[in-house]
Amino acid sequence: TVMGGGSREKQIRARADEINRELGREAVKAVGAVPDAAARMAEHGIFVGSSRAAIEAMAAGVPVILCGNAGVRGLLTKENFAAAAEDNLTCRTAPRTADADSAVLDGLRRFARMSDKDRAGLGVFCRRCAEDNYDICTVAEATAAVLEKTVRRARPGIAMCGYYGAGNIGDDASLAVMADRFGRDAQDGRITAISKGPKKEGIPENISVITAFRPIKTERELARCRVAVLGGGSLLQDATSLRSLAYYAWVMRTAHKAGCRTVIIGGVGPLTSRTAQRIAACTVRRATAVFARDSAAAAEFRALGAARTVNAADPAVLTLPKEPACKPDGRYFVVCPRGVAALRRKTDAENGEKRVKKIGKKAENALFDAITEAARRLAADTGMIPVFAAMAPEDSAICRGMAEKAGGGAMCIPAGKQDAGQTVALAAGADLVVAVRLHAAVFAFAAGTPAVVVDHDPKTAGFAADVGLTPLP
Repeated sequence: TVMGGGSREKQIRARADEINRELGREAVKAVGAVPDAAARMAEHGIFVGSSRAAIEAMAAGVPVILCGNAGVRGLLTKENFAAAAEDNLTCRTAPRTADADSAVLDGLRRFARMSDKDRAGLGVFCRRCAEDNYDICTVAEATAAVLEKTVRRARPGIAMCGYYGAGNIGDDASLAVMADRFGRDAQDGRITAISKGPKKEGIPENISVITAFRPIKTERELARCRVAVLGGGSLLQDATSLRSLAYYAWVMRTAHKAGCRTVIIGGVGPLTSRTAQRIAACTVRRATAVFARDSAAAAEFRALGAARTVNAADPAVLTLPKEPACKPDGRYFVVCPRGVAALRRKTDAENGEKRVKKIGKKAENALFDAITEAARRLAADTGMIPVFAAMAPEDSAICRGMAEKAGGGAMCIPAGKQDAGQTVALAAGADLVVAVRLHAAVFAFAAGTPAVVVDHDPKTAGFAADVGLTPLP
């Protein structure tokens, strides 16, 4: 069986058909790209290939003949595994052979002459090698070691830029998680937050702060840092304003000129104009690495030209719960709304083209009314208490209004009453979380609580898709 796609797939399929016609039977199957290669490999007695495909076969307990464009190492055994692992099973350092076909056939003959017991033992050996050397924990530890070695450079400072200190629980939670991890690796533990928020509340005490839009101070601080991190949300977007996008792009460009490694953590978009797309593309192309918080964001980063994109997760998912400051007695569900009227998005015009328009106050009010009515009915049908929790200062008035309309003993928790850990605990005790804010859905996921996600932005839709939820339009 020949698996895999690529530019030569049609040629390989044609050659397989030719061989089968010559033999009068289906001796060769060319199946192309398959969704679950490891499962297909497990159906076979031996695998011929190299690199990551060989690791997949090993993980499935299938013996391997290492063979690739770089050379042939032959049947993978205890005797040659150490040498094979040195070049990541690519055969780049394998002994050169003038006849690769014969070398592969020798490996197949050797395998065919083995007893069933020895073949099974070889499969067990390959599986053990995959577990010991290539499982996710081992690879993560090796990656972390490389990152730690990278960050311990002569310039020890780390600058983190985002909408921090504005009372937004989700953004401040992301900062706290990232700073905790980066702080362990920083030589002198010095981390500076370039905070676009007007306040410093919610920022850990061990982090120094530079208020946004102070170019001289920002340039001086970036000159002292080895890494600049743009993280905490979808900062590269123009749904709120083009000015915000231009500011964050300036920070990352300045960091790049100062010799910093630039890292983007989070999402991207929406980018509703060509100008915004150009600015975002220039920023991500300069980035040393991009850690996308969902698969859709990763695809968007790559489309913008990011060279090194890793599918990761929102840092706030690692927020640890702690005793909530406010919690109702009895069963309850949580609603976390946010204003959407000012957000801009692309819509279909009558002529079939896309046009950019604000969501608008009318649509926002309709959304709030629908959620409030659903909360009222759910409370009446189940006896649960609706809890309207604000995750940013601008959400407090919204929560109060919705709680008043919902009635039935509804509770309102204004912004500033609880921090991120307490909000995670609040979500953990709930039967359901209704999330208009992304981080409400993230906290619900972290707490293991079912969630309903409202799709008003690519970030909420992307997160919902990654965790197997269908967002409400």
